[in-house]
Amino acid sequence: MIATVDRARIAGLAERVLFGSTLLFLVLGALTAGLSPAGLSAQQAQDTTQLKELVVTANGTPTPADAVVSTVTTITGDELRDRGIQFVQDALRDIPGGTVVQSGSYGGVSSFFLRGGESDYVKVLIDGVPVNQSGGGYNWANLTTDNVERIEVLRGPASVIYGSDAVTGVVQIFTRTGSPGVQLDGGAEAGTFGTVNGHAAVLGGTSALSYSADASRHSTDGTYPFNNDYGNTVLSGALRSAIGAASDASLSVRVSDNRYHFPTDFSGALADSNQSSAEKSYSLGLNAGRRLGDRYELRLTGAAARTDGEFDEPSDNAADTAGFGFASHRKRVIMIVRVAHRDSSCPQVTHVEVTICGDGEHPLA
Repeated sequence: MIATVDRARIAGLAERVLFGSTLLFLVLGALTAGLSPAGLSAQQAQDTTQLKELVVTANGTPTPADAVVSTVTTITGDELRDRGIQFVQDALRDIPGGTVVQSGSYGGVSSFFLRGGESDYVKVLIDGVPVNQSGGGYNWANLTTDNVERIEVLRGPASVIYGSDAVTGVVQIFTRTGSPGVQLDGGAEAGTFGTVNGHAAVLGGTSALSYSADASRHSTDGTYPFNNDYGNTVLSGALRSAIGAASDASLSVRVSDNRYHFPTDFSGALADSNQSSAEKSYSLGLNAGRRLGDRYELRLTGAAARTDGEFDEPSDNAADTAGFGFASHRKRVIMIVRVAHRDSSCPQVTHVEVTICGDGEHPLA
């Protein structure tokens, strides 16, 4: 009898151990599946909505990246900030077929060559605003990545939709806007050559309106032993709104005020203790669009850009009579009307562009 009871107890104990082991195995298996890449992907698929990447520069209207047949490179603002890139020219060094050439130290004249063409063959847009000088040239030394959402580089013959001055490609910079709520962003840093950088930004909005505003300052003593200071103050902002289900509008502005001191003459020798150049640039862009049914979209773009340049070389001493200076003013006002016809996922764009511009230069008083 005693032996029978012991066998029953042992059988019951074995049954409970087996049941507990099976339950533990199932729990551990479920946890392991949840922590595995497949499990995580499944959870993310349920909790996160992945939006398609849109490219604007390729066709002049937002298009899914997988529907673009042109050669386009997109650099996101998050990538720029993660890599610590502060000037757009440094981001362009990684573009296939592109070459950046800068003379001198920080602030020295910088050019971007694309696909073997001249530097004035590349059209530069900031939120749709052309900022090239008359003749097509552009100095990349002062364009910073502050408040940039992304950079799109269109290479090759598809750039013809932006006009005859876009020979080898187009570079377009987009200003970022916020998401619902309010976000504050800022930072400061200091380093070699007397470099001090700082910026502060606010971003936010609602479901129908988003905005951003950013102020930054970059300054350095330069790499030469004297007269090589460089300072650049940048203000930028953007406002975007959805007007109903079929319309949208946006406004963006960017202001840059910089001065670059350089001690070198035309041969590169250190020869001057006080010559400098300065530039103030302004760009303002207004964009409004309305979808006309499923296949057509009407978009109106107004753009204004102005650049005030100055070169000053005061006399170094009483015996120096070669001092001189001059100032230049360049402005451009553009109105663009685009009608986009969407066939499947590939839009065809027809646009009419009217440009009013004026340039001039005069000696400094």
